[in-house]
Amino acid sequence: MNPTVVVATDDPRVINPLSQVLMKRDWCILITKSKLHSILNILDKEITFFILDFELPENSNLELISIIRAIRPRLPIIVLSEDISIHIRKKLAQIGVFYHALKPLHISELEQIVAGIEKLTQEDGINELVN
Repeated sequence: MNPTVVVATDDPRVINPLSQVLMKRDWCILITKSKLHSILNILDKEITFFILDFELPENSNLELISIIRAIRPRLPIIVLSEDISIHIRKKLAQIGVFYHALKPLHISELEQIVAGIEKLTQEDGINELVN
């Protein structure tokens, strides 16, 4: 089974470079604009990692991350934003966000992030991460 990533965004500046990097590696990409659909995908499928665009219209990002942490404590979460305060960055670190990337995304940064996740999943095993 190919690794799967859920991407919660409606920004083509995120979708296009991500698709480029992940499809090259034969990953399955599930893109949603809804945080609720993100949770349903994470519950329903074996997800390797989750990407959350902090600029999605719904304003409950930290709550969403807390819910995901409760249902999949070891799932790597990547947060994307154009800018966030130091207070939010500290909070993201406290709740265990794997990586915070600034938009616009760069292919080289995405490739490094994906390589890090691939290494993490090889060391720990994908099933251990998603459960």
